[in-house]
Amino acid sequence: MAKPTIAEELRKRQIAGLLILLAILVTASIFHAGLAQVFPQGWWHVW
Repeated sequence: MAKPTIAEELRKRQIAGLLILLAILVTASIFHAGLAQVFPQGWWHVW
């Protein structure tokens, strides 16, 4: 099995970093807005 190139490793780390930042941003946005605003009472009955 060939060793991954530096560019491939960098790409994987960039994608992982962006996903982590996205998760942090979404979590912070939900808590900033308030859980009741994002998930109103009974929201799960939509499905």
